[in-house]
Amino acid sequence: MKIKKRLFISNILMVLIPIILGFIISFLTLIIFFISISQNSETNLKNDLNLNNILSKIKKIIEEDEINIKYSNNNLYQQLDGYIDKNKMYLEITKNDKVIFYTGNKYIKNISSENISKFTKNVKKCTISKEDVMLNFSLLSKNGDDYYIFLYNKISDIKYKNLKQILLICIIILSVILSVILINKILVNFVFKHISNPLLELKQGVHRIRDGQLDYRITYFNDDEFKSIFEDFNQMANKLQSSVEIIKKQEQNRKDLLVAISHDLRSPLTSLNAYSQGLLDNIPKTEDDKNNYLKIIRDKTILMDKMINKLFIFSKMDFGEYPYNLEKLNLENEIDEFVNNTKIEFKNKGLNLHWKNNNKNIFIFADPIQLKSILINIIENSLKYKIKDEVNITIKCNCDDNFSIMSIKDDGPGVDDDKLNKIFDLFYRTDISRNNVKNGSGLGLAIVKKSIENLNGNIIAENTKPNGLKFIIKLPLFKENINEKNINN
Repeated sequence: MKIKKRLFISNILMVLIPIILGFIISFLTLIIFFISISQNSETNLKNDLNLNNILSKIKKIIEEDEINIKYSNNNLYQQLDGYIDKNKMYLEITKNDKVIFYTGNKYIKNISSENISKFTKNVKKCTISKEDVMLNFSLLSKNGDDYYIFLYNKISDIKYKNLKQILLICIIILSVILSVILINKILVNFVFKHISNPLLELKQGVHRIRDGQLDYRITYFNDDEFKSIFEDFNQMANKLQSSVEIIKKQEQNRKDLLVAISHDLRSPLTSLNAYSQGLLDNIPKTEDDKNNYLKIIRDKTILMDKMINKLFIFSKMDFGEYPYNLEKLNLENEIDEFVNNTKIEFKNKGLNLHWKNNNKNIFIFADPIQLKSILINIIENSLKYKIKDEVNITIKCNCDDNFSIMSIKDDGPGVDDDKLNKIFDLFYRTDISRNNVKNGSGLGLAIVKKSIENLNGNIIAENTKPNGLKFIIKLPLFKENINEKNINN
C-alpha cells in the first residue's frame, strides 16, 4: 500500500472515529440521564404520595383527637413508624412548641429551632435544606392550638446516586479520550513505520557508500513511493562504482603511460645521443659512415615524432577533443579508394592487399579521414609483426539491420589467446620485454579502438586457422532520419 493511501485512510479514521465515539458518548449519556430522571421522578413521586398520604392521616387524627396521638391509631402508627425507619427519616410533632410525638433517627436533625422559626414564620408549609438533610414542614391549627409537623429526610443517598451517575459518565468520556489517543497512536504508527523504516535503510545505505562499500545495494520489496527512490539509489551506486573503477583504471593507465613513454623514448634517445656523440668525436672516418650515422639519427627522430604524434592523437581522443567530420559514406567505395591508393606502397613493403567491391551500397555515418586511419593502423600492425617475407591481408564487407561488418584478416603469426583482449590496451605489445621498439609503440591499435568507439562502433580480434589474426569492425549504418539531422546541425 502506498504511503499516500495510508495517509488518506489514517486521516479519514482520525476524523471518523472521534465523531463515532462522540455519538456513542452522547447516546449513552442521554440514556443514563433519562434513566436517572425517570428513577428520580418515580422515587420522588412515590415519596411524595406516601408522605402526603401519611401527613394527611396525621392531620386527620390531630383534628379528631389530639390526645395520645401515638396510640390513637395503632395501624397508622405502625405504618408511619415502618416508613420512617425504612427511609432513615425522623418525624416530630409539636403542640404549642412542646413535643408531643416523635419517631425515627433523631440524630439527623441538624436544623436549629431558630432557623426553623426564621423560615416557618407565617408559613403553613415549606421545605428547608441544610447540608445533607431536608426538612418538610407543615402547620395545622385547631381550637387555637398550633400543631407543627417536622419531617427530616437525609438526602446523601440521593447525592450518592447522582455521584455514581456522574462518575459513570466521566469514566465513559475518559475511556473515549483514551481510545481516541490509542487509535491515533496506532494510526500514526501505521503510517510512520512505513516512512521511518525505509529512511533508516536509506541512511544505512548512504553510510555504507560513504565508507567505501560501493558494491552495497538495497533490496526493497514494497510497492510504494520509496521504491523508485531505492531504484535511483542503486543506480547511483552503480554509476558511482563504475566511475570509481574508471578513475582507478585511468590512474593506472597514466602510471603505465608514464612508464611506457619513458621506456619507449629511452631507446631512441640513447641511440641519438650515442650517434651524435660519435659524430662529434669523429668516430666515422669515411663519408659513407658519416651518412649512416646521420641516417640512423634521422630514422630515430622520425620514429620519436610518429610516437609523439600518435600519443597526442590518443590523448585528444581520450578527452573527447579530437575533431570528427561525420558524413554519409559508401563503405565499399571508401575501401576501394583506399586499396587502390595504397596497394603498391604496401606491396613494396611486403604486404599484399586483397579486396573485392561487391557493390552492396553499405552506407555508414563516419569521418573518412578517421576511417582511413583505422585501416592504416591495422594494416601496419600486421606488417610490423610479419614473420614471412610477405603477408597477405584480405578485407571483406557485409552488414546486418543496424551495423556494417568489416573484417580484416592476415596470415601472420597471430596472437596468443590469453593476450587477445589486451592488444587494444595503451602501449601494450606482445613483445613483453619491449626492446624491439621498431615493431611499434603499442599506440596504433589503442587509437583504432578509441576511434571506432567514438564512431559508436566496436572492434574485436580473433585468431584464425591455421594461422593469422582477424579484426572484426562494426560501425552503425546511416539512418536517414537521425543522421541527416546531425549533418544539418
